Amino acid sequence: MSNQKNPWKGFLVGMLGGIFGLLAMRLYRQRIAPRVIQAAEQRKMLTGQSERRDEFNDISIFGPHYQEGESAAMVLGRKLFRLFSGREPRAKETRSLLETLVHLDYGMFNGGVYGSIQGKTRNLDLKGGLLYGFALWLYKDEAILPLLGLQPGPTASKPIDHLNRLGAHLFYGGATSVSTQVLFRLF
Repeated sequence: MSNQKNPWKGFLVGMLGGIFGLLAMRLYRQRIAPRVIQAAEQRKMLTGQSERRDEFNDISIFGPHYQEGESAAMVLGRKLFRLFSGREPRAKETRSLLETLVHLDYGMFNGGVYGSIQGKTRNLDLKGGLLYGFALWLYKDEAILPLLGLQPGPTASKPIDHLNRLGAHLFYGGATSVSTQVLFRLF
């Protein structure tokens, strides 16, 4: 049997690991993020801090594509639906399903990229996964999505929202890393 590492196997194993990463991200958003927000609101009331909003609410190159309350995954789902069907998705359930499918595809793809990197080196650990989650948050949430007009710019969100998105991506990266390592040992 060859001792060479197969990046395609790594990609497939990483895709599976990405599913676990998405589950961890969901867990963070449902269980931890509300507590972080609550703690921040209590602190804000105690310290009298005020929110700062300015001209970086929209940094899009091509103009904003999102609608009020719409996530980047919802925007992409809506645009893909319109591209293939010629009409806007009307039902809330359809929009929610499209958002879930886009997020699942993106999370699995990013897990696959992580797995293919890990498949070549096999020495990335939890720290590597956390760093990967941080990088995804930084370039995707903080730069690419606002620049493409898929979500508002950085000052349109409260600092606590940025912190919670970072936390969710760290959970994603950590869980993707650990589950990918376990899956590599199984396969």
